[in-house]
Amino acid sequence: MNLVILDNGASTIKAGTLSSHEDAKLVPTAIVRSKGDKATYFGHEIARCKDYASLHYRLPFEKGYVVDWDAQKAIWDGVFSDQVLGVNTSESSLILTEPYFNLPNIQQVYDQFIFEEYEFLSYHRCTPASLIPYGTLFEAPGLPQPQCMVVVDSGFSFTHVVPILSGRIVWGAVKRLDVGGKLLTNQLKELVSFRQWNMMEETYIMNDVKETCCYVSTDFTKDLETIR
Repeated sequence: MNLVILDNGASTIKAGTLSSHEDAKLVPTAIVRSKGDKATYFGHEIARCKDYASLHYRLPFEKGYVVDWDAQKAIWDGVFSDQVLGVNTSESSLILTEPYFNLPNIQQVYDQFIFEEYEFLSYHRCTPASLIPYGTLFEAPGLPQPQCMVVVDSGFSFTHVVPILSGRIVWGAVKRLDVGGKLLTNQLKELVSFRQWNMMEETYIMNDVKETCCYVSTDFTKDLETIR
C-alpha cells in the first residue's frame, strides 16, 4: 500500500509519497488562462506557459477555504496523474492538510471527494501544525522534543500562531492574522504600480519577483542604510 502526502495550500500544493526518495513536488493551486495563446493551464501545467503577462486566474480557494471544487478536483487530477506523482488512488492511503477552523460542510465535501471520486483506501485530514511534532525537526542527537511549542504558519491568505502542548493543538489559544502571501503580493503590485509601471494585472510576475527578491531582514537598520 502506498501512502500519499498532500499539503493542500491555497497557493501551492506540496505533494509526495512515502515510498519516494524524491523531494516533494510543488504544484500551483490555480488554473490560469494565457492572454497570448488563449490556452488554459491546470496546476502542474502552468510551468509550460510561454507568456505570463496578464494571466487570468481561477483559484479553488477564497479567504483560506475551498469554494470551487471543480477547480480543486482538476488540479488534484493532475497531481495524482503520471505527470506528477503517478499514483493509483484506489490502492493508496492519503494524508491531507486542511485549513485551520475548517467548516464542517467543507470537511464533508473533502471526505466525499477522497472516498467517492478518488476511492482512497483510507485517509487522515489534519492541519499543517498538527504534523510538526512528528517531523524531523527534533531528531538531532541530544535534543529532546519539547512539551510545548509554538508554530507560526504563514500561508496564502492568513498567518496562524498555533500553540502545541504534548503534541496537541491548544485550539482556544490559536490566533489568526489576516496577513499572508496574497496580501504581500498585492502590496508589492501597488508599490511598483504607483512608483514605476502599472503592474496591477501582472499577478504571476509580481509574485515571482516577491519570492525571488524579498526576504525577512535580520538587521532592519543595516538593510535600510544599504538601500539608502
